[in-house]
Amino acid sequence: MPNLRSGLAESRAFRAALASFWNYSSRVVGLGWTALLIGKLGIAEYGQYAIAVAAAAIINAAIDNAFYVRSLRVDQDRSRS
Repeated sequence: MPNLRSGLAESRAFRAALASFWNYSSRVVGLGWTALLIGKLGIAEYGQYAIAVAAAAIINAAIDNAFYVRSLRVDQDRSRS
């Protein structure tokens, strides 16, 4: 039986099925979380929450990521002209 088990773990079809399960199960969890929030908050408040999360993601990406922060900087030669 050990050969069958190791062969199954190395199977491409098994790994693809496992990846698909992981991907879709996380989507189901996210959908459930959204449904719980809508049930608790209501549609209008959930909309406000969604806008706040989107705005925070945009602002935090610019602040936290060094690439974005560096791209906002201008060298002194360009700032003088």
